[in-house]
Amino acid sequence: MRSTPALNPPASAPVMQTASASIDSVSWNYRLYGPQPAGLQVRLCNTNNRCAELDGASGQTRAFYGQSAQSAFQMIFFVEGKGRLNPPLRIISQQIIVNYR
Repeated sequence: MRSTPALNPPASAPVMQTASASIDSVSWNYRLYGPQPAGLQVRLCNTNNRCAELDGASGQTRAFYGQSAQSAFQMIFFVEGKGRLNPPLRIISQQIIVNYR
């Protein structure tokens, strides 16, 4: 299992000035270096311990609807089984966009 560092909104982001801001939808995008391993599963989780299974390298979900838009998010990548992945999983980039009201 590999998880990316938590992605927090910048302190200067408008959402950080609005304590009542709630999530409408969340979009994601990630890129891997090399082929995607067979059986790769990816979850998007927030600091409220809610996770959503991601069904591809990009998309949108409303699984976090109504939760605080100030939450940090983290992507968790894993392949069930034992041993090492060969080649290893390398994440080139990731992007999370939170639409809020």
